[in-house]
Amino acid sequence: LALLVCLIAVPMGYISGQMEIIPVIIGLSPLLIVNAATTLLNGLIIRRHKFWAFMVGDILSFILSSLTAIALALSGFGIWSLVAQMLVLTSVKFVWLFSVSRPAIILHMKPSEIRGLISFGLDVVGANVFNFIGRNVDNMIIGWMLGLTNLGWYAMAYQVITMPDAIVSGPILAA
Repeated sequence: LALLVCLIAVPMGYISGQMEIIPVIIGLSPLLIVNAATTLLNGLIIRRHKFWAFMVGDILSFILSSLTAIALALSGFGIWSLVAQMLVLTSVKFVWLFSVSRPAIILHMKPSEIRGLISFGLDVVGANVFNFIGRNVDNMIIGWMLGLTNLGWYAMAYQVITMPDAIVSGPILAA
């Protein structure tokens, strides 16, 4: 998926008329790999009821990624300070959760299980793609019709509005 995102970055830049977005999308593509690996660790931590690990990981990754972004922004790196922030955020969280969950990594493959796993994986990918489109179609329309500045204002307002819901529903969904 990370490679696919890199491949569609160029058409997205042309379609949006924002060619400067292409290297940013490519720079953020490793997030897909790290987030996928982190998902496995999240499952282990939930099964082991180590919910404190999420809090510590979130605080640690927030502090380190914020310091990285601020230092790079003050050094003149512009948008790349935000790209670095996201890469540091997800990487620190992965390293922390890996150290806490200590997964037993066993590489094996059973050909009889492949068909079921591929089918399940395609269903999950399809659901996530449509979920992503549904959550972001408003951003695409606003950005295209009203410009990036207005999109930025809308995105900030939307985050403020959805924060109470995330605070209330987050612990419920994690349980």
